[in-house]
Amino acid sequence: MVGIVMHANAAGAENASEPIPITIRQNIRAVYQIKDDTWEEGIGKGVFYVQKLMAAYQDMQIPNKEVHLHAVFHGDAGYHMLTGDAYDAFKKTDSGNPNKDAVVGLIKAGVSVELCDQTMKAHGWKSEDILPGVKIVIGAYPRIIDLQQQGFAYIRF
Repeated sequence: MVGIVMHANAAGAENASEPIPITIRQNIRAVYQIKDDTWEEGIGKGVFYVQKLMAAYQDMQIPNKEVHLHAVFHGDAGYHMLTGDAYDAFKKTDSGNPNKDAVVGLIKAGVSVELCDQTMKAHGWKSEDILPGVKIVIGAYPRIIDLQQQGFAYIRF
């Protein structure tokens, strides 16, 4: 039986504790598929993690203009994109949409926040029911496939 002997040295120990840095710092492209109605810290989990990714790139001093993110909402998460009144009608509440400020912030940061038209039709939502700045796509899956074929990394929620 052959054994492997590992030798630690000061340089190796330092490197082992350091995070591996990213190498691509320009034209970063990713598409999030957000379809599950799950929540994290009071907002939709997909919205929360898109925020976290943008913050991580900002912490790495990568400008927003170099980060091209698309967040495609559909299915059970579609209602996360509703205006306050439409949200209240859908959820039978009077609290408004807790995702609103986060979505507005993402759009201001350059994230393309998108909602599936098929999800809208299934629920009878109109364009005036959707938060300002949210883009409507003909279908979530065709949009995601199109972006993947353009070289966007795929992340699912």
